[in-house]
Amino acid sequence: MILDAENLLSNDQSMAGWDEAAADISTNVIDLAGVAADMGPGEAIKLLIQITTTLTGDVTADGVIATVQTDTVENFASPTTVVAATLPATLDAGDAVHLHLPGSGLQRYLRISYQAGDAVTAGAVTAGIVADFQRGFGN
Repeated sequence: MILDAENLLSNDQSMAGWDEAAADISTNVIDLAGVAADMGPGEAIKLLIQITTTLTGDVTADGVIATVQTDTVENFASPTTVVAATLPATLDAGDAVHLHLPGSGLQRYLRISYQAGDAVTAGAVTAGIVADFQRGFGN
């Protein structure tokens, strides 16, 4: 699996301090630069969310919800949810969640909104679009 800096939404982004009070946003936004409207036929877009540092804190019951969002403007004034997944609190460093994004319905910009169920004291995540998922990795 190859990660491309231009297609990363989170690059070893710290999860320390995340809690249920507010969503935390991926450090990067992907600008689809007009290709979202006409991606054409083909395979689903693959998105990898990989834990790079094990989550610790009071997250054992609820985990973290990762919501992939799209919008026509970079400040995400009216984001639309593309797909959401719960990252179990039991994920260790190296574990991954694989998502498939639709080939239609995407707008110009893409980001991830992370919402912790409870307080996270440590942890980090890398997320981005990949050509394919590594075999024997993640769930």
